[in-house]
Amino acid sequence: MALIDRAAPPHAAARELFEALHRFPELSWQEFETARRIRAFLEAHGVTARDAKTQPGLLVDIDGAHPGRRVFVRADIDALPIREATDLPYASDQAGVMHACGHDFHASAAAAAAIALHGARETLAGSVRFAFQPAEESTRSGAREMVGNGDADGCDTFVAMHVDPKTPVGTFSFRDGPMNASVDAFRITVRGHGGHSSRPHLARDPVRAAVALVTALNQLTGQAVSVQEPVVLAVTMFRAGEAMNVIPAEAELQGTLRASTDEGRRAMREAVERVVDQNATADGIETRLDWISTNPPVINDPALGGAIRGAITERFGPEALIEMPHPSMGGDDFAYYATRGPLCLVRIGTQTPGGSNDADLHAPDFRIDPDALPLAIDAWIAITRKLAAG
Repeated sequence: MALIDRAAPPHAAARELFEALHRFPELSWQEFETARRIRAFLEAHGVTARDAKTQPGLLVDIDGAHPGRRVFVRADIDALPIREATDLPYASDQAGVMHACGHDFHASAAAAAAIALHGARETLAGSVRFAFQPAEESTRSGAREMVGNGDADGCDTFVAMHVDPKTPVGTFSFRDGPMNASVDAFRITVRGHGGHSSRPHLARDPVRAAVALVTALNQLTGQAVSVQEPVVLAVTMFRAGEAMNVIPAEAELQGTLRASTDEGRRAMREAVERVVDQNATADGIETRLDWISTNPPVINDPALGGAIRGAITERFGPEALIEMPHPSMGGDDFAYYATRGPLCLVRIGTQTPGGSNDADLHAPDFRIDPDALPLAIDAWIAITRKLAAG
């Protein structure tokens, strides 16, 4: 059976594209076949896509017949190194790779919206650039490279949509200001001097020092920044030793630091660095801190958010809008586009009635209610029309 029904309108065909992308996921910076499928879907409906300077990304510009602003729509396309554990008929065919964060949904909704806007460009004021971005999940951020390579140049506002498995189909949620946390991944190397476990006084034990360091780091939350500001510091990896009777020469810690504001992020990073430096002087232990990767926080622009609220409520009614009381502590490299203009990230509910599919993002049993797909397409059409008109 063909992956794309070329006779179907984009809303109907988007479901088929979504299932195809889900069945054939690709990891960050490997999404060449994913991009080919998206391009084929667009071209089958008369829309031309061009290679982004950041490969394997795609760009689609829909230029309206009337003056206005240029809106940038980010749709991420990469999958995760997770073995799928669902019974979906279109479950991943790629061992150990899965769309467990909804990027297949994001790309399908954006592609169908691009087709719909292309067909209505005579009534469109302004223009819309749909960017199918690789490598949102990578430490080498696709968004950062798209910004650096010029793929976002010439755009006035930046918007993205993300699935939310914890809110029902038919709802949209976001907030002004801090929306998603910064994410700073770190590696701490603790070096001592190895020896026999029967004579620890002749060694400099990096395991003992690393354990003390974990305790000190865990005590920072609520001390380095106000308890009223969401901050999460988690040590998630501890590696040391290869034998039960050998004190190793080295231990390694890894983890993430998340903060909802730039100020909180700076304060916590400085606090982590102080703690590591203090431990470096104890008992002849050498300690080194490396920041492996960093994403700034996503800060939604209030004026842009107001316009998006208007578009959603005009299209779906006020009951479709949920105000998020707190920012998410999950990260998103969409934050990098803020260097080019105001941005806003919106969540769309994908939970079935009764919540039978509410497994969280990045879980092996994560799944999306496809009934949310036409709503996402209609939301993109409403939002981009409003923003492009200025």
